[in-house]
Amino acid sequence: MEQEECGLWDVLIGPRLAANFLGADHMTPTDAVWIAKDAVAPGSMGLDKTVAAVRSYLGAFLDANLQGKPWDALLLGPSPDFPGVEVVTQNHSLCSLISAEGSE
Repeated sequence: MEQEECGLWDVLIGPRLAANFLGADHMTPTDAVWIAKDAVAPGSMGLDKTVAAVRSYLGAFLDANLQGKPWDALLLGPSPDFPGVEVVTQNHSLCSLISAEGSE
């Protein structure tokens, strides 16, 4: 992530969630992981687990924000089911995640 994303995050309003898939290419949450097999790095969890994580995080976010369901624990912090995902909600700064990435 870049500093521009950090600044944009701070001025957005409404529900938002950033899920950082460690080691994954930018194109990972798209059909490119199947269409261009082995050309897109799925990240530290591997292809199947990463695809399951994308579906789970997206579904939980949409359930909470479109159907009014409570925020699933998956959206609130680290998950033992998906250890390769870092989560930031609207209540937290994306800048801290960017700073941590820069220090690796």
